Amino acid sequence: MTLTLVPWTLVLGAEIATYVAVVLSSLAAAALLFAAGGFLKTWLTTRSWKRVTARVTAWDYEERLKEGKKQYVLHAKYAYEVDGARYEGSGTDDLWLDEEELRQGKDAIRSPGDEIEAYYDPKHPERAVMYRSAGGCGWALVVLALIFFALAGYCIKEAMPPAQPLPAEAPEPPSAPN
Repeated sequence: MTLTLVPWTLVLGAEIATYVAVVLSSLAAAALLFAAGGFLKTWLTTRSWKRVTARVTAWDYEERLKEGKKQYVLHAKYAYEVDGARYEGSGTDDLWLDEEELRQGKDAIRSPGDEIEAYYDPKHPERAVMYRSAGGCGWALVVLALIFFALAGYCIKEAMPPAQPLPAEAPEPPSAPN
C-alpha cells in the first residue's frame, strides 16, 4: 500500500486554503500577543519609571513545581525613599532555586538590609516594581506574533486578484467654436 500525500490546497481548493491560512495565522498571532500581554503592559507602563536603591526588609519563599521538580521562588519586601518620603514595595525575584541551592544559600538570596534596585513611578512614588520587564521571552513572543501577522498579510496579498489597469479616459470631444 502506498501513501500519497496530497497538498491541502488541492483538497480544499486554493481560495479556501488561503482563507484557512489567514485565519490560522491571525489566531496564532493573537494568541502570542495575548501571552505577551503582561510583558507588554509592564514594559509600556514602567519604561519611564525612575531607578531607586531600596533596602530589603524581608524575604520569603514560595514552593512551586517547575518541570516536575520542587523549586522555590523568592519574594521580597523592600523600602525606598523618594524626596524624603519612605515607601514600601514587594515583588517576586526573577530567580528559581531548587532545594540544594536554597540550602546552600545561593548568593542571590538577600538578607534584610541588603540593597536592591527598584523602579518607581515619578507621578505616584508609592508604585514600584523590582523589574521593568519580563526579559527576552516577552519580546520573542511579540516577534513571533509579528511574523504570524506578516504571514496572514502575505496570504491575503496572494489571494487577491491582480490589479487591473484603469481604463483610459476617453478624450473629450473638441468644443464647437462659438
